[in-house]
Amino acid sequence: KELTDIIINSGDDSWLIFIDNKDECKRFKGRLESGNERRTEEDKTNSPSLKGKVFTVNAESKNNDKYKKMIFNESLDSETRVLIATSVIDNGVSFRGINNSVVSDISKVKCLQMVGRGRVDNNVDKITLYIKRFNEEEIENKIADLMEFIRN
Repeated sequence: KELTDIIINSGDDSWLIFIDNKDECKRFKGRLESGNERRTEEDKTNSPSLKGKVFTVNAESKNNDKYKKMIFNESLDSETRVLIATSVIDNGVSFRGINNSVVSDISKVKCLQMVGRGRVDNNVDKITLYIKRFNEEEIENKIADLMEFIRN
């Protein structure tokens, strides 16, 4: 909810968000696009609705013309303010003009790859990085998964 509110109220900022689960990508897109309903009139005036301005990308998107155009141009198209992606774009793809990047993975290598997708052209360009806070249960599950991997 905290991140949703930040994104909704971020004005014209562009966002690149990595969520490594395509169902969670769709759910988050829905939250962003419907988030306008609970905002004040002043908020709605300062930051227009995100309805139709959020695009999700996963492994099935590789043949999507809109996605291919963004990859070719190394930027979001004029209708897109938020690109939510699985790790399908974490290697070899760059985006310029991104104001904010969100990483929600626990793997250091994956995080570094995801962070590297946002590019700056000069010393004036800045990207704000948001990293997911992991709770105790998520950390314990990750450790259990790693231990199982080691045993096999």
